[in-house]
Amino acid sequence: MTTRLHNMFVRSRVLPRLILLAGTLLFQTHGMAHPIDEVRSNAILELETADRQHFQWTILLGREHLDEYAKMLRNIGLPPERDRAELAKTVEHAFAFEGCQIATLPEPPPGQPDPRFSEREGGAWIGMHFQVTCPQPVAELTVRRLGYSAAKTRTTLYLAVTVAGQDAARALVPPSAEAMTVPLNGQPARALGAPVQRKSPAKDTAPGVLPSETMSAQQLAAARAAPGWRMPPLAMLRAWGREGALHLATGPDHLLFLLTLVVASPGLATLLAAVTAFSLGHLTSMTLALVFKWPAPAWVDIAIGLTITTAAFRARAPRASHLWSLSVLTASFGLIHGLGFGSGLQHLVAGYDQLVWPLVSFGLGLDAAQVAWVLLCTVLWRGLLRLSADRARTQRLSAQVLMLAGLVFAVWASVGEVP
Repeated sequence: MTTRLHNMFVRSRVLPRLILLAGTLLFQTHGMAHPIDEVRSNAILELETADRQHFQWTILLGREHLDEYAKMLRNIGLPPERDRAELAKTVEHAFAFEGCQIATLPEPPPGQPDPRFSEREGGAWIGMHFQVTCPQPVAELTVRRLGYSAAKTRTTLYLAVTVAGQDAARALVPPSAEAMTVPLNGQPARALGAPVQRKSPAKDTAPGVLPSETMSAQQLAAARAAPGWRMPPLAMLRAWGREGALHLATGPDHLLFLLTLVVASPGLATLLAAVTAFSLGHLTSMTLALVFKWPAPAWVDIAIGLTITTAAFRARAPRASHLWSLSVLTASFGLIHGLGFGSGLQHLVAGYDQLVWPLVSFGLGLDAAQVAWVLLCTVLWRGLLRLSADRARTQRLSAQVLMLAGLVFAVWASVGEVP
């Protein structure tokens, strides 16, 4: 009897499957990430369809990713997945497509090639193939991580959906995004779900960031293995740069502070010095936050609101002699703003091993948006002063409004209502 039970549960793999099922339920119940999604790496999700209803889905995982996954399973007491069919089954349970069903491809006859698996780049990448079927043709496709955990999910996803006769719709899904919807009509992808302990979805995820070039397994493998000075694929640089611009453009706190610098600067030389000092300050703290993996402290939004108020207080009656003092002040304020920038960038590079290029790309995108905003504010501010009958009064009133805005932002931040 004992031998029969042993053969039933161990040799037939029933027991390992039961243990894995219990582990999966445990992850979902306690908000822990699926183990395959906890590995700090990249995964490629490719989908192809001719009718927008039936999709061929391929998951590409690096061999190092799979080795780390097996190690993680051993550490938590689950049997390592060495059989490819068992591995594909557990990987399948790490993701879901809303409103659609996932099916495993049938096992081939003996002696025939297995359509369920493939290898790329000499076995460096393992592909697992599935079918995704929707009840009817869809205009968009939503992929969701199952058992998502904001604290534990560390895999960056590169999602590509190809409809016959169209260019592929692509989306970068950073670890901070639980789900991503990709319209199949060329519109930008969008992240779903409220971010956990984040500032706003637009700042910490990547809606609108669609890499325009193919993210092949070869490119990703080369990028991960490259020294820090070697340039990664151009699509990755563009994604980081656009996210930097998006982070500034969707941050009312940073936009208000830069507007305050425009009002506080009596001339273009002072403004240039102040903005440059601010850039150096936030680049310094952003770099430190990224290298040492500092999370944005709880007080950073309150402090940013106070930087707006302090700079606006000095803007009531700007003088040319304020050039150096304003520059030093804005550099120190930049250190505070950079902690928020660094936290946002961390969520985008969790699956990338080199930090130089993400910093450069993100920083250039951020500074490009910053320069555009400052130029626009300068033109509008100078125009307002020319139209004003009493420039001193306009200066004071504008500074007071900005002081109030900074205080309101700080109060909102203190009660967790940052816009």
